[in-house]
Amino acid sequence: METKLLQNIIRIFYRGNIKIGATVERDDGTWVITDILSIQKSDHENYPMEMQAVIQKVNSPSDYDEFEPTNVYEEHYRNSQEIEDYGIAQLGDTEASDNVCTIVTDVLSVTYKEGAMTIEAELALFVPWSDEEMKEAVKKEKIRRRKLNVI
Repeated sequence: METKLLQNIIRIFYRGNIKIGATVERDDGTWVITDILSIQKSDHENYPMEMQAVIQKVNSPSDYDEFEPTNVYEEHYRNSQEIEDYGIAQLGDTEASDNVCTIVTDVLSVTYKEGAMTIEAELALFVPWSDEEMKEAVKKEKIRRRKLNVI
């Protein structure tokens, strides 16, 4: 059975204004920007700004209830010699996996013993928007785009 992706983290290149609730058209459907993670100047020749955002697919069933809002995980690094050799969890790190997006909210411990390092960190889920919130965002975006097309 194919898992339908509910949330994802993407990079968006743009000019002008973009905000939470804006829609993004992709090959696999319509998505809504639900969280903005970062904004910076872009190196793209046509789009001066770059944003990293959490997006949620329109009309995707949420299995958010199957996940705890926060959870603790451990990463193990065997034969570790230098920290910069590893993608060690840091506060604010985000990831899209298991149909939801998470953010590292706390690094609970770092243990180093006999060449093995263990990091224990806490993750929080980005809460998906409700069906009503998604419908309202799509409706507002359609109205906004209609107004832009009026001459």
